[in-house]
Amino acid sequence: MTYEELLALAAAAGLVTPPEHPETAAAEPGDPTDPLRLDYEICNALGLDVLGEHEDMRVEVFSENHGKTATIPKASSITLTDLLQICGPVARERVHTGSPEDVVPGSFHLSQVREAIGVIAGQTRLDRESTAGRGLWMGEDDALVLVNSGEAAVFNGDRELCKIRRPRAAGMLLDLSGRERWYDFDTLQGYIRQCDRAWAEAQIDRVADLAGRWYWKESPFIPQLVAGLVMATFAQTAWEWRPLVALRGESTSGKSNFFEFLSDLFGNLALLSTKPSEPGLRQAIKNRAVAVLVDEFESDGHRKRILELMRTSGRGSRQLRGTTDQGGIEFGLRHICWVAAVEIGLERQPDRNRFIALELDLPPVDRRGRLELPPKPEITDLGLRLLAVTITYLHRAITLWRQIRQETFEGVNNRVVESFAVPACMVAVCSESPETTARAFLGHLFAELEHDPADDTPDQEELLKMILGSSVDLPGGRRQTVAQLLREIDTSIEGREALERCGVAVVYAGRGRTPSTVTGRQRCLFLLCESVRRYLLRGTQWEDQSIGQILRRLPGARHRQATIGGQRPYGIRIPLDYVDERFLARGADGNSQAF
Repeated sequence: MTYEELLALAAAAGLVTPPEHPETAAAEPGDPTDPLRLDYEICNALGLDVLGEHEDMRVEVFSENHGKTATIPKASSITLTDLLQICGPVARERVHTGSPEDVVPGSFHLSQVREAIGVIAGQTRLDRESTAGRGLWMGEDDALVLVNSGEAAVFNGDRELCKIRRPRAAGMLLDLSGRERWYDFDTLQGYIRQCDRAWAEAQIDRVADLAGRWYWKESPFIPQLVAGLVMATFAQTAWEWRPLVALRGESTSGKSNFFEFLSDLFGNLALLSTKPSEPGLRQAIKNRAVAVLVDEFESDGHRKRILELMRTSGRGSRQLRGTTDQGGIEFGLRHICWVAAVEIGLERQPDRNRFIALELDLPPVDRRGRLELPPKPEITDLGLRLLAVTITYLHRAITLWRQIRQETFEGVNNRVVESFAVPACMVAVCSESPETTARAFLGHLFAELEHDPADDTPDQEELLKMILGSSVDLPGGRRQTVAQLLREIDTSIEGREALERCGVAVVYAGRGRTPSTVTGRQRCLFLLCESVRRYLLRGTQWEDQSIGQILRRLPGARHRQATIGGQRPYGIRIPLDYVDERFLARGADGNSQAF
């Protein structure tokens, strides 16, 4: 069937009302013996869904007539004007304020409405994040719920969306507030109905084609990876593990333009910001599954705290913070966050392994400023098509990810495989042989992506390397690194004394200080942690950390006493043979090749 024939068929067909999800349909009168029967009848007549109460007695209600959520400070104080604002003209028709004894057919007295709202609210206690806001969520029985402004939808798994008119679905309370919709129900429904494998592959290829108009370093498969990451971001709350995405590149390489392209793809689901603060970002996200895009993520006073917040997204952990009202805040992310900067500042192994790093190259001189993209509405419509593919294939993609996330690739950390497998499965699941395609895609990516061995370096090795590379002041204004002074430790009294002032010494295993002429006992590097932090790690990421706990993870390291500077404090003792072999890399002449 051609596109023109399809349009003619659509024009000839009658209008079809989308099915309403049974869980959210208006409540029936129910059991006559139910003590809350009349209360629910009153609220249904006003188009009110009472969601529950907060600890301070505030009541949350949803108005079906206005498609919005409202907060009532206290059920006992609500007025007719309040009801008109919340429910619309139906309140004037169904609520009267005369004598409570008066019976007005088809109407309820204001006192009855107050009591109904109060008694229903008392059934449910709400907390700060009881509701699911804008975005795509996975509820009970793996149902996919799309929360929009004023409405929502549930995907039944058979190419059909069920429209929701009340804020309840799949065991979740939904926040349907907001002014802008991020998808059109009828358009999305139409795309889902035609989403077979060939159609899905065509949408992925189209996004990859547009992403390929930027100049990517390292691998020709980056555009397909971008398409997979966009789909995974649409469904970010459903994944058991969520990677983060870092877009790097020189100035004028196109980072901001690419984020604008992503923002157009996500439409009103995008939350694009530039240099936000951590509280600002947290408060902007709220309870919404928005696509978080942070541009100009350069080093400043906020980046460290934002990274700490983003770490919660991996497996959906929580941050706990106190408040002045003693209520406390519990907050965490379930988002695949995107950040862009010249350098991201990922200094520790746990951070590097959870980020998928994409590197942009400078375009050729004759191509700069000539990026050609479709109009914004066309890109947004393409994003909606990609959303339809995501919804249709998500469960299969998650199942595939569980199968291949433990695959091993030479020289690649397992956490890196787990992260890259998320977008790889979203792309591969639409293919004829998903499992084979996903493995091959990962194999090509890891074969061509530039891999820095330092990315897999554990914290304890990074820390010791930092200590060995630190500079020490010597008489005469000279400076040498710890590693250089260790090389001359047996011949330079001046160097030995300078090291000991900074908390570093070479000692022998066992009790007492054994002269260097005595053989048969293991030589060790001794680190007095407090002095090392004060003199060698000042201004580094390790300055305020318990470095002793980290250094004890090194092979053979022990928490022991040793003589240093005329005293015998406790510190960390590390076999010097290990330090020589792993860090100092002494050559055949005995000199250090590494520092």
